[in-house]
Amino acid sequence: MAISLGTLITKNLLDDKFDNDSVPEQYTLKAYGDFLALYKGEKLEEIYEEIVITSLPLLDREKFLTGVTVTDIEKLEEILEDFE
Repeated sequence: MAISLGTLITKNLLDDKFDNDSVPEQYTLKAYGDFLALYKGEKLEEIYEEIVITSLPLLDREKFLTGVTVTDIEKLEEILEDFE
């Protein structure tokens, strides 16, 4: 799962980084039903069924209910590794 995510997100972040006419898009990690999901803008990119929101500590659940903004691929991978 992390390999396909890394490939997808790395490509999108690199495209954004080298496109001088646009601001890099933000990604949001947010609850999608009982699971964690990645959104690019309003578009659902990936659902992480191995990360069940209700099994997370209360503070983490609250953060993911409102959404955690990520613009850096390393930070995204770091967050996901913490919960896998």
